[in-house]
Amino acid sequence: TPPLDTAVGSYRTPVQLVDITKTDGRWSFEFSRLRRWIELCRSHGIVTLEIAHLFSQWGATATPAIYATVDGQMRRIFGWDVPADDPRYQDFLSALIPCLVEMLSEEWNLTRVCFHISDEPHGDEQRASYRKARAIVAPLLRGLRVVDALSDIEFYTEGLVRTPVVANNAISPFLKASADPLWTYYCVAQQQEVSNRFITLPSVRNRILAPQIFKENVRGFLHWGFNFYYSELSASLIDPFHDTTAGGAFPGGDSFIVYPGDGG
Repeated sequence: TPPLDTAVGSYRTPVQLVDITKTDGRWSFEFSRLRRWIELCRSHGIVTLEIAHLFSQWGATATPAIYATVDGQMRRIFGWDVPADDPRYQDFLSALIPCLVEMLSEEWNLTRVCFHISDEPHGDEQRASYRKARAIVAPLLRGLRVVDALSDIEFYTEGLVRTPVVANNAISPFLKASADPLWTYYCVAQQQEVSNRFITLPSVRNRILAPQIFKENVRGFLHWGFNFYYSELSASLIDPFHDTTAGGAFPGGDSFIVYPGDGG
């Protein structure tokens, strides 16, 4: 379940696509639901897959919510109560990631897969925790694309994030540093003098993004969000047909750009 915009100590509705089992101390993974999801993506012309962040948002201090059947009982095995550098999580990732990469190599072009460590890390304290988290997974993700959204250039200059996805209102230092490859994104905070797709904005504020990306040779773009049908910090579900603002927290057009079909 993506650990995004979720209050510390709380959890979103699980949407985990890997069935995890631990029996007598040994991990096993079943990918049929993920394979079904991949086929759905393929059938609709999607060419790049994103893997959910491997650590919590805003600095990688904790583990994401992960559920498994352990000795016959389904339960949450990781979450806010488990630190990012917990040896149990390191053991889990060491088992999961090689199996996941092998499965993805069978189903998809690995050059079209993006992995994430933590979303929007910033500041010295979070850089330290991000550094530790990166060290845990770097050997497991060697040769694979890792991208993370951020605005703090120190993460790039230190080499912690080789493909930064930079907020478009904070991109100038990265352009001056000739960061490459460079991606950009916008979300709720990018409201003044930059492109976005809020419902209330004039359409030129949205359309200008493509010429800017072309001019600056930006390699990729990330939009927040796709189908975030929650209030702020995932406190409660919302009805996207009646509320486009995450319960009044975000400008309409920010938190989702698609609507659920029949049956959700």
